Amino acid sequence: DLLDLALELPVEMHMPLAPPTGLFQRTSGFTMLDPRAGFAAMDSEQASLCMLPDSGFVLLDDTGTAAAESFTSRVEAEVARLWRAGGEAEAWLQKLDAVRVPPAETLEALRDL
Repeated sequence: DLLDLALELPVEMHMPLAPPTGLFQRTSGFTMLDPRAGFAAMDSEQASLCMLPDSGFVLLDDTGTAAAESFTSRVEAEVARLWRAGGEAEAWLQKLDAVRVPPAETLEALRDL
């Protein structure tokens, strides 16, 4: 019911799905260049997926792709360690435990929007 409402409502609400530390790299284009750009691809896999034109260019060769993936794995492992060490992961899980479905009257009000 909530997913259907989320797709239908004209209201946009933002709720992070994880603690923010370390998410910038994952969403900033380091691991995936926007395929709508049209003339550049991050790696050969993306070049194939976005049907890169002959005039386009690929930023990373296979060696560069492997190095970028290794770097990303190391950074993500360190971010996870920091989340655990700083208590952020536990605090986030506790916060999620407190998330509940809104009362029926709230759901009805949302449906009426």
